Amino acid sequence: MPSPIKDKNSGIFYLRVRVPADLTRLTGKAEVSKSLRTREPAEAKERFAAEGASKGLYGGGLCTVPDAE
Repeated sequence: MPSPIKDKNSGIFYLRVRVPADLTRLTGKAEVSKSLRTREPAEAKERFAAEGASKGLYGGGLCTVPDAE
């Protein structure tokens, strides 16, 4: 399972998840990034799980675009 990423300078944790290649061309982004607004590792893990689950960012939540026919 993905885990929160800590910024080296500020110490703030972030949620960063890669966007699938077929969605990258639609969104123009290779990854989704959002501040978890905490410096505490335990709280970052809780917020990461809650934020990721609510947005469907992992566990197959980012679905692929069906082929155009």
